[in-house]
Amino acid sequence: MRKDAAINWVRANCPNPKLATDAGAAIDKAAAAGGNCWFAIGGRLTRSGAPCLLHWFGGEVFIFQLTPVQAMTMGLKPNVMVAHHDVQPDGLTFATSPAISLERFEVKGCSPYPSDANRGPPAL
Repeated sequence: MRKDAAINWVRANCPNPKLATDAGAAIDKAAAAGGNCWFAIGGRLTRSGAPCLLHWFGGEVFIFQLTPVQAMTMGLKPNVMVAHHDVQPDGLTFATSPAISLERFEVKGCSPYPSDANRGPPAL
């Protein structure tokens, strides 16, 4: 479980220490129910001023910076942290190894430089 990683991220990125305490309590509640939880954190509560979405899922932490449009679509106010937890269905388990593993990903005919569009990826 990466509860500590989630709490450490909140401590490092949100100046109000109560947010880390609240996040820890929400994760504990979700874990006890066998579920997942997420937090939408308004921009005024983060050091960067950007709204964020922190999702604790399957014992791992995923953090996304939200655009103003995404925050608005969620109804997230700048000075609010919203927490929610979901209960996992009985019998849901997580794989011990990934079902898919990518070693190389290549997009042919695409380049960040328009003049290089037909050359393919650079030689490594």
